[in-house]
Amino acid sequence: MPNPAKKTSNVASNTAIIYVRVSTERQVSEGASLETQERDCRAMCERSGWNVVRLFREEGESAKTADRPQLNELLNFCRAAKPRPEFVVVHHVDRWARNAQDHAILRNYLLKFGIKLRSFSQRLGEDPYDQFYELIMSGTSELDNKLRSMRSLAGMKTRVQGGRWTFKAPLGYLNGKDSGGNKTLVADPDRAPYVVEAFNMFSTGLYEKEQVRSKVNMLGLRTSSGKPLSSETFSRMLRNPRYAGILSVDRWEMESLGDYTPLISVETFQRVQEILSKRRVSITPRKRNNPDFPLRNFA
Repeated sequence: MPNPAKKTSNVASNTAIIYVRVSTERQVSEGASLETQERDCRAMCERSGWNVVRLFREEGESAKTADRPQLNELLNFCRAAKPRPEFVVVHHVDRWARNAQDHAILRNYLLKFGIKLRSFSQRLGEDPYDQFYELIMSGTSELDNKLRSMRSLAGMKTRVQGGRWTFKAPLGYLNGKDSGGNKTLVADPDRAPYVVEAFNMFSTGLYEKEQVRSKVNMLGLRTSSGKPLSSETFSRMLRNPRYAGILSVDRWEMESLGDYTPLISVETFQRVQEILSKRRVSITPRKRNNPDFPLRNFA
């Protein structure tokens, strides 16, 4: 956010700029499209006798943060304009911010330049009653946002408990839908065979991890960005139980069986974990690393 300049009285009376924002396609279907917001805000300005000097359209940006491209441009415009507009008009306070603290900071920033915030949907003003009402409305927007997040999180947990993976697909899978239209994981025909090869090779105990990584990279396994697998990425892949059909979310302390087809068996995954944890003998590396004692840990 730009640093506020010294307050001046250089404000053009009866002038306004409009700020409209949507973050999802669903808001368009609910009648909160950019065109609807702009139409209503312009109608309000016309009724009030305010000349609209600028329009800022924010598309696909959440109001959970104040760091939005068009909002920052609006604030810079308000700071630099000579003369400055008298009003900033929004359709609803939740288009401006969905956090009470952000709302107050942004509104006070405008007031430093003598610019007042107005809303098509709510009565905003400078007397104590209007300010108290604005405080309630900004808090209501924040409460609504938090309740939506809680419901979304609860829904995601329920889907994971039911074996449905709703996050970004791990390497070797693609996000898809089952016959019932539910989100699920489907094998990536371009990458899944190499992932299976990696697990099968490493589970034999005949190869070191770097040997397996080099082999599958040579075969053509690539990340979603088209790069060969790094050592860290490959290690995370070998530790990922989702390839064995086990949905595990550590931060939720949840684990369930997935409703998708696993790439490897649970037994193969367990053998890999034993080798990684050095609980299972890895034959070839021991013979090479201990040439004088090839039977150590065997006899």
